[in-house]
Amino acid sequence: MVSFFILTLFVAALDVSDSVAEAPGPGSGGDGFFPLAKKHVVIHNVISNKQTLNVHCNSSDDDLGLIHIRWNRYWGFRFRVNIWETTRFRCHFTWYGGGSHYFEIFNVWRR
Repeated sequence: MVSFFILTLFVAALDVSDSVAEAPGPGSGGDGFFPLAKKHVVIHNVISNKQTLNVHCNSSDDDLGLIHIRWNRYWGFRFRVNIWETTRFRCHFTWYGGGSHYFEIFNVWRR
């Protein structure tokens, strides 16, 4: 059930790199206001039963693979929106006792 966890997302205008992301803090940059701005998505595992969160994110261009996020840890990724402004990332979330949940984690036009 979705109510058993809180998914914290941060979208910020940060530099692009292949390193695992840290949660953005104060002064970490803007919120990527412009549609083509660099984006940073961070997922924080705060599942109430302290289970590992299994995440598989992909877009039509990228498959980030299966990631295991331990309780109270962060994982994130950075990317640029494509020139056609059609970039979307979808993630599949699973954890022990929590079922299976799909979310559109990023859509350039969602406000």
